Amino acid sequence: MLFSCKKEKLVYIPSSSLTIVNAINSDCTVIVPSFNREAKLRFLVADTIRPGNFHEYGGYAGTLPMAMFDRKDTVNAILKQDINVIPESISTLYIAGEPNNPIGLYKQDTIATLNRADSVINVRFVNLCAGLNGASIQISDKPELQFLDNLSFKAVSSFKTLKVDTKQVPSRIIPFTIKERASGNEIGTYDLKMVSSIMDVGYEILNAKSVTIVLAGTSTSLRVMRVNNY
Repeated sequence: MLFSCKKEKLVYIPSSSLTIVNAINSDCTVIVPSFNREAKLRFLVADTIRPGNFHEYGGYAGTLPMAMFDRKDTVNAILKQDINVIPESISTLYIAGEPNNPIGLYKQDTIATLNRADSVINVRFVNLCAGLNGASIQISDKPELQFLDNLSFKAVSSFKTLKVDTKQVPSRIIPFTIKERASGNEIGTYDLKMVSSIMDVGYEILNAKSVTIVLAGTSTSLRVMRVNNY
């Protein structure tokens, strides 16, 4: 007996990558994201975003009526924002500000492919620090080189490529100094480590990768966090 199978045409639905960053000025606010605030909220603990962390999501495209909830209250959203996720794109939604009145900054990203043999990384900064209307950023051990002169509030800088071979960075750390541009006062520092320990993996070597350094908190109490864009 012969059977005939009718082939169904598969429809390709382009997806995208969306990273949500929890840069809220709090050590207690765990974000629960909703990609459709009109629907009943259902979530897994693994999908929540702890303070100072980020989470990458896939499978979403088009206009998304987003909402962010504090895990302590999943009825009342702390932020509502519509974003347009272009199919097959890479984008980031930064959540910052105070827990009771956060702000959202959505950016579509272009991440370059780097060659490991070149011993380089790409670095950029985001200014979401309340009260810091202009940030001046230097590499601490090379004060003559200005990394960024004036990064305004809610601005995302372009990626800059830095050499990270042992001759250029013998300490395996790139130290940054963050200043208020208007006054020239130092408000914080951040050490970008070329080698980081990772649970269950051992260690990670930061080479041929792109990272974003987020300035959050306030100008009198700066918070700095790193987001991996690879």
